[in-house]
Amino acid sequence: MSADIFLTPIELTESGVNKLNVKYVDFTNRVFVKTQYKNDFALTLGIEQKEYKIKTETVINSTLNESETFFDNSNYISLYSNLQFDSFDNKHFPSEGLYFNSDFNFYLYSSGFKNNFSEFSVLSADLGYARRLTSKLSVNILGEAGASFNTKKNRSFDFILGGYSNNFINNFKSFYGYDYLSINASSFLKGTINVDYKIFKKNHLLLSANFANVQDNLFTDVDFDWFAFPAYTGYALGYGIETFLGPIEAKYTWSPELSKHYWFFNIGFWF
Repeated sequence: MSADIFLTPIELTESGVNKLNVKYVDFTNRVFVKTQYKNDFALTLGIEQKEYKIKTETVINSTLNESETFFDNSNYISLYSNLQFDSFDNKHFPSEGLYFNSDFNFYLYSSGFKNNFSEFSVLSADLGYARRLTSKLSVNILGEAGASFNTKKNRSFDFILGGYSNNFINNFKSFYGYDYLSINASSFLKGTINVDYKIFKKNHLLLSANFANVQDNLFTDVDFDWFAFPAYTGYALGYGIETFLGPIEAKYTWSPELSKHYWFFNIGFWF
C-alpha cells in the first residue's frame, strides 16, 4: 500500500519508505429496511456498525515501545442508505440496460477518537449505460464519483483506486493500469468505457479504458479545471468466460503514466 495514504509528507521523509505492509480488518454489521419496486429499483435505509483495524509493522514509533503501528482501531456507528436501479441484462457482461447505485453513510460515533471525534459523511455514486451495437458487439459506459466530508483527521475513509475487482469493500475502487491501493484522496471522479465483442456464446473479448481525477476536496476546489485532461489514465485488454461458477476473466492492463504493466484475474462469483 502506498505510504502516503496514512503518513504525512514529514512522516514519509523521516520513515524513509514509500510502501507499507498493512494488515486491514473490516467487520461490518447492518440493520436495515429495504423496499423494492418491480425488479429494478430498490431503496435501503438502516444503521451500520463497522469495526475497523488498519495496522503496520513497517513503521514503528520507537518511543511507544510497540511492535506495530495502528492507523485506525475503532468501532464506528453510522446511518446508512442505498439507492439502486439496475436494468442491466447481465451483471458482469452487460450489453443492454441502465445502472445507478448510490451509497451514503453519516458517521455519528467512533470509539477510537474519544472526545476528538467529529461527525463526518461519505457519499459515492455509480451510473452505467450499456448498449448493443451489433449482435456481437456492445459498449458499456460507467461514471463513478465519491467524496468524504469532514474526514481530515481520519484518512481511513479516503477513496483508494487501483487494481481490478467486481466486489471491492468500502471505498476501494478498480482502476486499470495501476496496482491495487495505488491512488488515494478524499474525493474522486472516474469514467470507464468497456467494449465487449462476443466471439461466440459466453466468450467475451474485452477492451477497456478508464480515466480519473483523484484529489482532496475535488468538488469544492474552485481552481479545479473540469475540462482538463484527467490526471490518471489506464487501459485493459482482456478475455472473459461465463461459467456456472461465475465469470472467469484475465486482463492485461497498462497506463502511459507508469513503466509497469499488470495482469488481473477474476475467478467465479463474488460474495
